Amino acid sequence: MKFVSQSGYPKPATLGVITLVAAVLISGWFSMHVTGSEVVHAGPLLIGFLAKFFVKPDWSYLPTLLMLTLETFLIAFVASVFAAVLAFFGALFAARNCTPHPAVGAAVRAAAGIVRAVPDLLLALLLASTLGLGDVPGVIALFLATAAYLVKAYAEVLEVVDGKAIEGIRSTGADSAAIRMVGIVPQARADLIGVTFYAMDSNLRSAAILGAVGAGGIGYDLAAAVRHFKFDRLGIMILSVYLSVWAVDALSNWVRGRVE
Repeated sequence: MKFVSQSGYPKPATLGVITLVAAVLISGWFSMHVTGSEVVHAGPLLIGFLAKFFVKPDWSYLPTLLMLTLETFLIAFVASVFAAVLAFFGALFAARNCTPHPAVGAAVRAAAGIVRAVPDLLLALLLASTLGLGDVPGVIALFLATAAYLVKAYAEVLEVVDGKAIEGIRSTGADSAAIRMVGIVPQARADLIGVTFYAMDSNLRSAAILGAVGAGGIGYDLAAAVRHFKFDRLGIMILSVYLSVWAVDALSNWVRGRVE
């Protein structure tokens, strides 16, 4: 889709979209009753608040923090692996160039959309009230939310592969399964890996929050530290989550580099 005309100027439709977005932003700004002075004064207050996190860390809490961080990582890892496996096969039915029938693809996408509409925090809360407190509600909530997201993400990755390679394999008389696994998936391999690691990255951050509703991990202690203003613990908690996310991102870059 071209956003500019042959003369080099934006098309009327493009100008209309830009105007609409600008109008929504302006109306949203005024509806929130935010003033420029509030934004300016918020900066120093936020810096002062964040500075309290690392003034005097509670190093005696470090052994407990390491165990909770490992628990959080395992929750995110287990949920991500099982979700990726389920979503991969779901995407083979959801992607338009892979699905055996358009109705099947629409049904899979609709089912994934229904699950995505439910926030993972709400899923964890419902599961914790049903299954009890612990890691299991957190794993199941992240598994469901991640699988629903990955079905859509994987399907979109599979749909943009080069069609010429698919036609070449089809001309050899290959069946639909061979076309998917030889002509489509290998082309999308690097992007599929990248999306999977992004989901893992997101799940680490989500797992750190889900514990606040009793779904295991570091979240319960994190929420307690916020409620009781325990800045000496809060700072190293945030640092541990950051280092975990950074490690996953570094691993993702290494793996993608090897694959590509």
